[in-house]
Amino acid sequence: MPRTNVPQRTHATLSATTPFTINGTLKTADDTPIAGATITLQNPANTSWNNVTTNVTDANGTYEFSNNESAVGTYVYSTAYDGNATYANSTSNVVSVTAAQTKVTLTASTTTPTVGQSATSTATLSSGGTHRWGENDTIYHYLNGVRYNDATKTTNANGQVTLATSFGSLGKGTYYATFASDSSYQASTSTIVTITVQSPGTRAIVLFAHKA
Repeated sequence: MPRTNVPQRTHATLSATTPFTINGTLKTADDTPIAGATITLQNPANTSWNNVTTNVTDANGTYEFSNNESAVGTYVYSTAYDGNATYANSTSNVVSVTAAQTKVTLTASTTTPTVGQSATSTATLSSGGTHRWGENDTIYHYLNGVRYNDATKTTNANGQVTLATSFGSLGKGTYYATFASDSSYQASTSTIVTITVQSPGTRAIVLFAHKA
């Protein structure tokens, strides 16, 4: 009976709120791909492994799984091939991936601009006290119950994105910043920043009478 190699994962990513993917290849001992083989995705359950789902290898012997987790933490996965009359069973190496918690803060240069003025919103993304750069943050607001996405930008070396907004009329908007998660970091949303656009103030004119 030909003996199979351990299926090797070529890539593994994990997000706490969006699907992660595990990719691998099933080959024989002489590196010949095995097509049409059923691969089982597993995670640990006490002293054994729990079967999560299955997929079938393609013509190149590759397979892919998508899954999702609901919380921050470290997750362990493996894949297994049960074998058949031609090929022996085999189990892959173990992959461990950690999804870290993130925090987004939002500030505004002013929360009470007047009509015709502007305010600069600054969103800062961090994880474990370290600023996260090169990530996409979105600043959005609600006005009269309708959500408006103002901008999605990439954080700079300080983990920040900025947005300047000009206000042409009176009104009140609730602003947020959000990070949608990636392969290693959990999604997060800032607390509310309320911006109230006011009428320009009037300037009092005081007349003084001088006795000649």
